[in-house]
Amino acid sequence: MDYRHTVAGTAVTVGSDKSVSATFGVTGNTVVVSHTAERAAAASTTVTNYSTAQKDAYTTIAVSRDLTSGAALAATYNTFDSSLTLKASVAF
Repeated sequence: MDYRHTVAGTAVTVGSDKSVSATFGVTGNTVVVSHTAERAAAASTTVTNYSTAQKDAYTTIAVSRDLTSGAALAATYNTFDSSLTLKASVAF
């Protein structure tokens, strides 16, 4: 069961899988911080018919900004692979 709560504009979610996320900011300017807990490997069963691979815990931080020109900028950092993704978009 997940727990969700918003306090002073910050939305916090705590998942039953030990994940945590927080979203805060004002319209057009947001920051999302998410942590995904380590996942243990699980063998296939007759019920699931699939196996699950182990995965280390990781955190992502996403920052987005809408500009008055209709453009948007976003940056996301992921600790799993130390990647930084930058995106720019324009709405017509």
